Amino acid sequence: MNCDIKVSIIVPVYNVEVYLKECLESILIQSYDNYEIICVNDASTDNSSLILEQYVEKDERIRVLNNQINRGLSYSRNRGISEAKGEYIMFVDSDDMIKENAVESLIDILKEKKFPQIIYYDMEIRNEGSWAKEQVGKKKNSFNYNNNVYVGLELYEKFNNDADVIVEACRQLINKNFLVENNISFYEGIYHEDVLFSFQCAMIASEVVYYQKEIYIYRRRDNSIMAVMNYRRVQSYYIVFIELWNYWKSGEWTEGINKLFEKYLKEVYKLFIKGIKYYPNQGLQHFGNSADVFMYDILKSGINSVMEYVNLKAEDIVKIKKASQVMVYGAGNIGGEVVQFLQNQNIKVEKIIVTSRKSNAEMVLGIPVVQLEDVDFDEEVLVIVAILRSNKNAVEAVIDNLKGKNISKIMMYDGEL
Repeated sequence: MNCDIKVSIIVPVYNVEVYLKECLESILIQSYDNYEIICVNDASTDNSSLILEQYVEKDERIRVLNNQINRGLSYSRNRGISEAKGEYIMFVDSDDMIKENAVESLIDILKEKKFPQIIYYDMEIRNEGSWAKEQVGKKKNSFNYNNNVYVGLELYEKFNNDADVIVEACRQLINKNFLVENNISFYEGIYHEDVLFSFQCAMIASEVVYYQKEIYIYRRRDNSIMAVMNYRRVQSYYIVFIELWNYWKSGEWTEGINKLFEKYLKEVYKLFIKGIKYYPNQGLQHFGNSADVFMYDILKSGINSVMEYVNLKAEDIVKIKKASQVMVYGAGNIGGEVVQFLQNQNIKVEKIIVTSRKSNAEMVLGIPVVQLEDVDFDEEVLVIVAILRSNKNAVEAVIDNLKGKNISKIMMYDGEL
């Protein structure tokens, strides 16, 4: 392999005019310059297309592929892979960035480790917006594996033992021939496509490296795909579950890898069950055969089995029942559990309050989701705050906002304030 390695950086683009220039500039300032930027414009309706045209004129390393209709992130990445001329592929989402000298650092590791198929690396997370700041406790673990070369299965088992499995495509530099020869691509039409893609790569790869350095800058923001709960996300959890299940059954694995599959399937199942609370009356759409639909119904029937956070005691329930109105602040996992718990106690929840409607579903278990600024509160209303206690800043801000509305009856999801 030529030591002057060409890298293809694939950037899917859809309505990111606010962030796109910063993303492209972070790539163009790289010290290592033997790379191409493949921007796949997924039928953007804002000024992203104009910005791309300007950058094509600015730098010959940039190519733009235009999707005629919006096809989604997986399709755009797959199209980028098929058009890539580089020996290695890097994925950068168009609202994110890479750090200065990122590519050069990865090239140095490639040469040092004699060109492994995959290099995994760390990311810096920047939280922007109210929803994003509420996720502040959710960080990506970093491990010291001394840049050793592993078999993919071996490294993933180590990730699992250390309480994390890397799934993001944007934390991997991948050999293109490895993807082509093993027919690996992104599952189109779903969210969380990284899970299937990364698992498949790791299960097959014979030479991978974990590079303990923050190469990527991930922007966690309120109006991103990951911030919005919708039914497609719920269906995606199910599809990921079924695909992982089938993949698990298709091979013979070590005890450690079997435990990895078991652990991850449990996590995906929990996400599916939590998500389905938002849409209890909807069925499976556009996926699978009768057996898949049957399994979907079985999994969906377990909706009442997950209750991790709510611990309201008998005396708390008495207080809640005495209130003239009951509302819940927070439409996330805890909010869904609180609503479900109260409904099981025959307690009516009038509204679910959030800081911003942009990042939330319209309904949670049939209860409307509304912005705080749009709510008129009765003097006797009781508000249950459903935000993780570990996020002290967010909890304090919410309580201050509620008190600013002259609400005196406030309770946390576990009964305490």
